[in-house]
Formats: sequence, C-alpha cells, structure tokens
Amino acid sequence: MNQNRRGFVVIFTVLVASAVFGWIYGPSVRATSTAAEDSQSSVREFTTVLDVVQANYAEPVDVDKEVYQGAIPGMLIPAFLMPASLRCCAKTSAASITALG
Repeated sequence: MNQNRRGFVVIFTVLVASAVFGWIYGPSVRATSTAAEDSQSSVREFTTVLDVVQANYAEPVDVDKEVYQGAIPGMLIPAFLMPASLRCCAKTSAASITALG
C-alpha cells in the first residue's frame, strides 16, 4: 500500500508542477506556422512558374522530366558541392553530375 501511495504522490506532484509551469509560461509560448506557410508559398510560386512555362514555351514540356531531372537536382547539387567544386564539375557531363544525387 505504501508503494501505491508513493506513486499517487509522484503523479499528483508532476501534474501540479505541469499545471503551474503551464500557467506561468503558457501565455508567452505561441505556436507559429511560418515554416509551413513559407513552404506552401514556395510550392505555390513554383507551380505558378511551371504553369507559365508550360503555357508559353515553344515546345511541349514534359513536367515530370523537368522537375525530377532538372529542378530537384538543380536545387540539391549546390547544397552538396562547394562553389570551387561546382565550377570544376560544370565542365563534366550532366550524367556524371546527376549520379551524385
């Protein structure tokens, strides 16, 4: 019975401490959704640009090819290569560059 009482006291103490800290610090902590809004805004801009390219380009545009073989590797390669390395690799063929990703 002593262990049950000790468990009850510990749980009660944790709940009271959580309530007190929540009451003190809760109003100053605000959840922000700026990261989600920024990524949604970026996706909207990308799709708008892609729609403009599809509508105005002289030849039909293969969206899957342009996104998966053009835009995504174009965003990822500079993140993994240093600028000096990128200049060096710019002379190589596109196949060897895409093999990195």
